[in-house]
Amino acid sequence: MPLTVDSRIVGDFAILRCSGRIVVGAEADTLRQNINDLDSDLTHVVLELSEVTFIDSSGLGTLVRLMSSLRARGGDLRLCNVPEVVGKVLKLTNLNRLFEMHSTEVDAIAAFYEKSTPVAATGSGLRLVCVDSSPDLLAFLREVLQRSGYHALIANNFYDALILLRAAPPKALVLGPTLDLKRAGHTAETFRDAAKSVLVLELGLDFSLQDAGAAATQLISRLESLLQSQNAQHA
Repeated sequence: MPLTVDSRIVGDFAILRCSGRIVVGAEADTLRQNINDLDSDLTHVVLELSEVTFIDSSGLGTLVRLMSSLRARGGDLRLCNVPEVVGKVLKLTNLNRLFEMHSTEVDAIAAFYEKSTPVAATGSGLRLVCVDSSPDLLAFLREVLQRSGYHALIANNFYDALILLRAAPPKALVLGPTLDLKRAGHTAETFRDAAKSVLVLELGLDFSLQDAGAAATQLISRLESLLQSQNAQHA
């Protein structure tokens, strides 16, 4: 079975879900290419391996080299949902001592933040999570918020936002205009429950139609008002 890799960005991290065999040749090249194709600032990677059915020595060598390359750039490679067939190989080769492994994606991302990696904070800025289905809008929100001193994490769906809520609890959520909580089903309900203790800023449908400068000014103004209001309540 050829290797397929589905990648997505969750906050500051790339999660790559692998399915099939990690072996010498095209399969190992596929995994390597997927990591090489990530943006240069995405140096912290989680490999989700629950659907990997076989790994050979060259495949393990690929993982070692990818981890070394990421660490040389200040990042890291971690494994999660490691199946028994892969776990046995890692143990037999003693490479289970080299790789940090976690049960779930949430645990893997939480461990990154708990160890205060270089991506765990931007200055002294408050951590925020921005959620929207548009990559372009998320890029805009992240850039504007980062430049205003916040540590902005992004997710393009409720499932990934839920991971961030659990792994790296933010001060506030910024919900984009293209989300539809009513149609998101069970994940949205779970998301609502997890977000009860977090400030929420919902951007209206007209947000992405505004002049970019006006939209940025409005975003920061509304966010600061929301934070000031909470501080006043706790004063």
